[in-house]
Amino acid sequence: MGESTVFLRTTRLPVLTIILALTLAACGSGPKLEIPTPGEHRYTSLEPLAIHAVSVEEFIITGSLTRTDGTPEGLILTTHTGGRTWRRLAVEVHDLKRTTFQAVFFSDRLRGWVGGVRVDAQGRARPVVFRTDDAGNHWSAVTLIQDPEAMVSEVHSLAFTSDRQGSVTVTLRDPATRETRETTFMTDDAGRSWTVGAYREKPTVPFRDQTSSMVDRERGFRLRKSQYPGVTLVEATISEGRDWMPVSELSIGALATYY
Repeated sequence: MGESTVFLRTTRLPVLTIILALTLAACGSGPKLEIPTPGEHRYTSLEPLAIHAVSVEEFIITGSLTRTDGTPEGLILTTHTGGRTWRRLAVEVHDLKRTTFQAVFFSDRLRGWVGGVRVDAQGRARPVVFRTDDAGNHWSAVTLIQDPEAMVSEVHSLAFTSDRQGSVTVTLRDPATRETRETTFMTDDAGRSWTVGAYREKPTVPFRDQTSSMVDRERGFRLRKSQYPGVTLVEATISEGRDWMPVSELSIGALATYY
């Protein structure tokens, strides 16, 4: 059904005529509504895994949704209102099925990267890094080199020291010995390409905590599981992490408001 306009045969109610015309036009499904908003009935769970704060008003959360058939789907949420409202990114232009985003880093409100694991058509888990330079309106994806003798279990420690130089670490697990190794990838061109910097080394330090992010010494945000199933709290601190206050709840029930 395209846009519809109704004209009333009356000269006494011009305002009502305009209101009805605009209302019916908004109910149409013209070319502007190219991507239907998926409802929460398509998913069984929403799991935020990492957060990065650019400022006290702007931060990004990554994780995954689980579809009703058990398939994961990548999740990127952003807020410009300190957590009062949220918008889902990348889903309009990328097929995020079989993807879980586990790491996020933004150098400013425009330029950012998210890392995670995507299962390809052959059933292999592949490490991927997505990049944006327009606040998440458009993304480009790079699949990192796959180690044929190990399984990818996690992508973490994604960080940039400048606009062009960054690194990300992939945790690998040997299916035969169950031994854990780590490969670190480096980039010198803002994440357009990645090369191996350290190959299959033993983990030497704990993972960087990706469930919290500080804006400065005093102010920051963190993710915390709620006492209610399926609900994750976003909490804020202004006391260097000594005290935390909830500012937002993330759940499947609110999914429709993220579009």
